[in-house]
Amino acid sequence: MKNEELLETLEQIAGRLMNYEPLGTKRPALLSQIDELKRTYACTEVQEKHREIYDSLVKKGQELQTHYRYSAKPRDVLEKTRYYLGYCRAALCDFTGQMDKLQIYYRIFLITCILFLALSPMWLGPAVLVFLPVIYFAMKGLKSRARIGSTLSLCIAPIALMTAALWVRNGAFVVTDYPTAFAQLQSALGMNELLTNLLLIVPPILGSGLFVLSLVMILQGFRLRRYFV
Repeated sequence: MKNEELLETLEQIAGRLMNYEPLGTKRPALLSQIDELKRTYACTEVQEKHREIYDSLVKKGQELQTHYRYSAKPRDVLEKTRYYLGYCRAALCDFTGQMDKLQIYYRIFLITCILFLALSPMWLGPAVLVFLPVIYFAMKGLKSRARIGSTLSLCIAPIALMTAALWVRNGAFVVTDYPTAFAQLQSALGMNELLTNLLLIVPPILGSGLFVLSLVMILQGFRLRRYFV
């Protein structure tokens, strides 16, 4: 399916934007984004199965043009323009067959959160409960491909990374001086030998996994954030 209709819509928006003086110095950045989208869509083939998304892009672009009135508030026009351009970028994820990457990112986020909630109470205590609403809204946002979901997920990643780093450091101490670590933990918690060994070995291993997942999530999160609206 050819993209002439969408390219023409983007061209019309650019023309209206150039003549819409109330946006002032904001126009060059927006026009640059439109030019980038035009170049990308000119090289992108949209399959027929994505017809509904494509038609929605064209329709929303035509609706956007009706807001370039001098009676409209410039701030509202700016927000609507940015939202539409973000919608165009996000649609590329569907058109170029990269939805699998978003699904993988969502799974990585879930596993990271599970490990974070399991390992962080040792260091954060009850304060870890503060992150539950953040994780919940991040999950909802990622499912609906809302930008807030991408932002919140990237807020969790650095905290998870720091938690993992503490467990990795703890694991390094266990490896270098296992008898001392064993004696200290058993004395502090009063547990039997089996449980003490498990607490010395399992959390650092999980922490290492959390460290890797957090790094991957940060890298992928920044790469994929343009696909959220």
